[in-house]
Amino acid sequence: MESSRLLFGAMLAAVAVAGTQQPTVTRVTARQVLEIGGDTVGTPMLNRVVTALRTREGYLIGDESILVVDAAGKEQRRIGRKGRGPGEFMHVSWIGECAGDSLVVLDGAERRFSVFTGSGEFVRHFPAPQATALARCTLQGTLGILPFPRTGNPPNPNVKAPPDSVAIELLNMKGDMVGRTRSVPFGSNQLFAPVASITMHGASLFVGTGATSAVDEYTLTGKFVRTIPVSLPVVRTSRAQQERAVDLILDGMGLTGDRRAQARTQFLAQPIPNERAPYSTFHASPDGTLWFLTSGLGDTTTVVQGISRDGKRQTIVSLPRTIERFLAAGNDYVIVGYEVGTAEPRVGVFSTVAPRGSSRPAR
Repeated sequence: MESSRLLFGAMLAAVAVAGTQQPTVTRVTARQVLEIGGDTVGTPMLNRVVTALRTREGYLIGDESILVVDAAGKEQRRIGRKGRGPGEFMHVSWIGECAGDSLVVLDGAERRFSVFTGSGEFVRHFPAPQATALARCTLQGTLGILPFPRTGNPPNPNVKAPPDSVAIELLNMKGDMVGRTRSVPFGSNQLFAPVASITMHGASLFVGTGATSAVDEYTLTGKFVRTIPVSLPVVRTSRAQQERAVDLILDGMGLTGDRRAQARTQFLAQPIPNERAPYSTFHASPDGTLWFLTSGLGDTTTVVQGISRDGKRQTIVSLPRTIERFLAAGNDYVIVGYEVGTAEPRVGVFSTVAPRGSSRPAR
């Protein structure tokens, strides 16, 4: 009897140890392997960059049209052009590879999706259900749409508005709705406040509000599956960080002189939370790793953190520069957007391959 109790106790202890096993953490200082943009011969001049992805042949970049560049960053051709007709865009907000080799492009200004073949031939377009903040898709051909709240509260230095709620809508490649999630907080209009983000992989939609270190998993019909805890650092905010963040916002707005000074005073008068949101956006790489942007506006180093779906592996990647956008993540790379000189847009590709011996169990 006593030996049975001892054996049972040992088994419980083994289960407890296994259940609390810490993930293996790898720390990487990313190495930039490519910069796209500029005035080098063969390199495209970029007007603005809000979306980009890597393909088998190179990269697709959303500018005034869809820019196709090779693996060396040289321009090959463009898909579409500026305009309101079929296959044209007023504002390229997102590009996705969906349903095999089909390309789907969101025109945020026209509130419509355009579908192209992998070679760039226009197929059809269909309207977005409403103004879209983010769009993602799966290779099975399901689109996930994070809409702007219908009562939208744009950032305003003088107004503190309550968070809005939205439901993520799921569409097929013809624009028919196939599902919808429960309502989730969209976010607040204040600096450093959490804002919702989505990504997709396989047969799952992932939704994060940034309010907690967790993401919710849904089916492609909008049925809630589970909440996935993710271990992300808590970062306290500071006045210096607030000032740097405000300056970046004002740079993007193009304000100068007295107007800039007045707007800066108004933004800096906003109260800021003691702690900022644990992440602002995230992407899924082809192997299913979820990559979170954990640094924020005003940080001089960019940090993205990858967490495997089973929680057993974490990769913390530092990029030695400030960025404007976290555009995409792969199994061994991240793509970001930033500006150089007098607000000249660039797309940067960074390797996230860790040197040998850099992995260790978390403490």
